[in-house]
Amino acid sequence: MITTERHADTARRDLDALARLKGIQRRYVDGTGQRRHASDEAVMAVLRAMGTPIEQPPQARDRLRAIENETERPLCEPVIVIWRTPKAVLSLGPGCRDAGPIEAELNCEDGSHTSWNAPQGKTELSVGQDLPIGIHRLRVRCGAREDTGTVLVAPPRCHAPEQETAIGLFLPLYALRTDGNPGVGTLGELKELGRWAQGRGARLIGTLPLLSTFLDEPFEPSPYMPVSRSIFGELFVDLEDAAKRYELGDLKQLLGSPDWRAQAARLRGERLVDYRASWHIVRQGLGTATTEIYRKPGLRQQVESFAAADPLLTEYARFRKQHTIPGRHAQDEERLFLVAQWLLHDQLNRAARGLYLDLPIGSHRDGFDAWRYPDLYAKGISLGAPPDGLFQGGQSWGFPPVVPQSSRRVGHEEFAVAINRHLRHASALRIDHAAGLFRCFWVPDGMTASDGVYVHQPAEEYIALLSILSHRHQSTIIAENLGTVPREITRGLDRRGLLNMSILQFDLGDEEQPLPEPGTHTLTALNTHDMPTFAAHWEGSDIELHAKLGVVDPDDAPRLKGEREAMRQRVVAALRDRGLLSADNPQLLEVLEALLHLAADAHPSILLVNLEDLWGERAPQNVPGISEGFPNWRRKGARTLDEITSDNRLGKQLSQLSGIHAAKEK
Repeated sequence: MITTERHADTARRDLDALARLKGIQRRYVDGTGQRRHASDEAVMAVLRAMGTPIEQPPQARDRLRAIENETERPLCEPVIVIWRTPKAVLSLGPGCRDAGPIEAELNCEDGSHTSWNAPQGKTELSVGQDLPIGIHRLRVRCGAREDTGTVLVAPPRCHAPEQETAIGLFLPLYALRTDGNPGVGTLGELKELGRWAQGRGARLIGTLPLLSTFLDEPFEPSPYMPVSRSIFGELFVDLEDAAKRYELGDLKQLLGSPDWRAQAARLRGERLVDYRASWHIVRQGLGTATTEIYRKPGLRQQVESFAAADPLLTEYARFRKQHTIPGRHAQDEERLFLVAQWLLHDQLNRAARGLYLDLPIGSHRDGFDAWRYPDLYAKGISLGAPPDGLFQGGQSWGFPPVVPQSSRRVGHEEFAVAINRHLRHASALRIDHAAGLFRCFWVPDGMTASDGVYVHQPAEEYIALLSILSHRHQSTIIAENLGTVPREITRGLDRRGLLNMSILQFDLGDEEQPLPEPGTHTLTALNTHDMPTFAAHWEGSDIELHAKLGVVDPDDAPRLKGEREAMRQRVVAALRDRGLLSADNPQLLEVLEALLHLAADAHPSILLVNLEDLWGERAPQNVPGISEGFPNWRRKGARTLDEITSDNRLGKQLSQLSGIHAAKEK
């Protein structure tokens, strides 16, 4: 019996050692403060997903020995970060300590080459600030051995925004209503909204991810479950703009036909976005445009040149062809998606200046990214989050995580491509769940989220890529660091110049400090798309909705409403003390304006204003963790684009916020 227990203890220690070697953190404190220890079964499932075959803990010792013996020590790591400072060095691998004389050659993105010769045993080469910023390839030779790797030469901090606060306006594009769209907002309408906002001092126009999603079979319209993190969504093409810009008579005729106009009018009249139906008529328009474009030699040449210059989109169109619904003509399908991407990129290039875009943490397990990088994603695993105060059972989001070692082997290509393609168009980019740059929560299929484990990520390498690309495009990077995020992660993000998020509704009405004080190096907002609107939060109507949906216990609703009333009293008193309110019982919009002015006066890097808050919207765009009972990602705005842009009060509010900073900077 004692011998059996000793063997079991040894096996567990070996399994723990193997897990640590692979970056698996099985012990952690969840969002409720509870200490958790993942089961052996969960750890082994994660190890298998990483490519380490193991079925029982005693096998861990053999796996450890195999890893020690399977290869010689590398001459260089798959990815090497060089922060561009006067004392910068190029660190070589441990294999250089006991090999012969070292030859290293760096082939830079700009076509230049740098080489070094060093004696045996030298593992650091001084490079200073001479190397160009970029993503380069390294070759290291020692005798007959040779290894290669990706070298990231990065500025010490991401691109910094201008000193004065940038006012941004936020609205999901799908929610934008006009008299002419196909039941969902288009890039042309986003451009119009941006022009109006910028004419009143706003410098950013923000929206949810604009990426391609599955809108027929499979059907998954969530902007945070895209087909790819690198491909923008065909649904948002402005067909009217395409017909006019390229003189597409057949498309004009279709858009003006009674049948198409009737379908579009019906979809515009619905309170919620009908993604299937809107995509049906949009793809009908794209099909007509494609046939006409390929019939005209000049336009066809433009599309084919565009595709030849961007092989990724050619691969994407091929993916769409292979995954088309049976019955459609495969060649037409491939051409349709190429034409759609050509139009999208043209319209994004002409969209409003100052786009604020959003990058999801993952993509659909049956999507293009998983198809293009079959060895990159973990099989049988979903990304998620451990239990916290809102989600007592944790969360499993349904899309697969990237295996860190696999990503390093290809120089983090998928991540770099996604960032680069967004920053071609975005002045600011929000990185969803930025803690995932440091560690991700893996949930094995068939297990609950409370059984998951953390897997550590090569954060320095990801952040170096963000720094390189943010400087290349002169764009600001925002780290969504909300929820259960250790302080060291937030400090690490801040140290490298990513803006942290300061969301005021989280802390409004605190007994000791009723009015939150956001930092200057932040993106500050009252709320996010995953939270109640300001009106719902202030009045407490979100409590009733959450009780109805089962997010909170209905028996807790009276207590929560009492706490919300106390919050209101403390906030109003504090605003009056600051001279931002005068009435004892102010109206909702008076409190909203006072809080926005308070936030603006703190001089954050970005102040993002939810457009729907400005007219007192109460319904949220999304209730996290709810798959039934609420129409997530479907609710349209209460006002049309014309109603927004003709409302003098809305324009005055924006102008006043912008005017605060103009006066303050002078």
